[in-house]
Amino acid sequence: MVLCKCMFYLTILGVYRNLQSRWNKNDEIWAEKNSLLIINAPNSVASLGSQNTGYQHWHAGLCKKSLTHYIAQDFLELVPTFMPAHNVDQEFFTNVDGDTYSTNTESDVMIRPTFTSNADEADTRIWLHSLRSVGNRILVFSPDTDVYHIGLTQLHGKHVIIQLNKSLKVSPKLLDLNALLDAVENDPDLSSIPVPLKPQVIQSLFVCSGCDYISFFVGVGKSSFLSAFFQYATFIAAGVDPIGSMGSISLNRSDCSLYSFLRLVGCAYFRLHASMFEHTSPVALYNSISSTGDIWDTHTKWLDLIRNGVWLRADSEANNVPTAEALRFHWYRCLWVLGLWNSSTNNEIQLPGMHNALNYT
Repeated sequence: MVLCKCMFYLTILGVYRNLQSRWNKNDEIWAEKNSLLIINAPNSVASLGSQNTGYQHWHAGLCKKSLTHYIAQDFLELVPTFMPAHNVDQEFFTNVDGDTYSTNTESDVMIRPTFTSNADEADTRIWLHSLRSVGNRILVFSPDTDVYHIGLTQLHGKHVIIQLNKSLKVSPKLLDLNALLDAVENDPDLSSIPVPLKPQVIQSLFVCSGCDYISFFVGVGKSSFLSAFFQYATFIAAGVDPIGSMGSISLNRSDCSLYSFLRLVGCAYFRLHASMFEHTSPVALYNSISSTGDIWDTHTKWLDLIRNGVWLRADSEANNVPTAEALRFHWYRCLWVLGLWNSSTNNEIQLPGMHNALNYT
């Protein structure tokens, strides 16, 4: 069941073919009066730009930033020609030099401060635009898996569909983000985790197992972490005994989420090397440790036992379990990313620089 569930989530709840009739034609997308279209894939929209002769003469030697800047400006002129003339309520938004502009069927270009963010990544700006939009149905073009994991905690009552294809020319592969959130909140294997914490747990799991700014674990992929999590969800993230949950985080490191992260890592490695241990599960191994009342001490002893078992099979230190101290700094870096993601609907995101990410106080 765990393996099937893992594949279920990793394939992003399957391809939502039943949505194609509503979302897979450009004229139907633009004709929807109460909707917003967000594009986060420059390769997907090259076909629009190529219809402008100026695009064909773009200098290939310029950097990616220059190309994105050019396309953003070009869109302000091109997009009104694709909008149905009868729908005066529609607007197109794009970022140029850090400011957000919109245009409509009348080709009126306006700067939109409420849609402008100081975030560097479009992955996060998407959710500010979604929140500020008057539309309740949002279609996002983005193949980036970070985007929908950020969105799990940023829906705010919107109905969000994400097209994962990199090209508009093929049959769309669509993700209903609301359906994914509903599946997470009602998953029977997560019944021990409070419902409000479940989206944050999944988001935290995605971040700590490797994403932008965060290192991956050698030999332990996201599928391994996901499988271990669903098998031992109560032990890892229920937050009662032992304390701490990745669904309840604080950016000042005053919470106990670190312990939940340590248990996730330990369970993932134990599960991959189960034959090297006398105990039948990582939970049984944890319970075998004589507690001194120091939760950090108990967790480090538990991880050391798992490290010793994995070391008998690992062909290098890189394939062994990281030390508790190394994992502590890894988690603090994850908190920086989660802080960035959870601030994605703010116009001004204020976080310490990444070089100070380990110095949260």
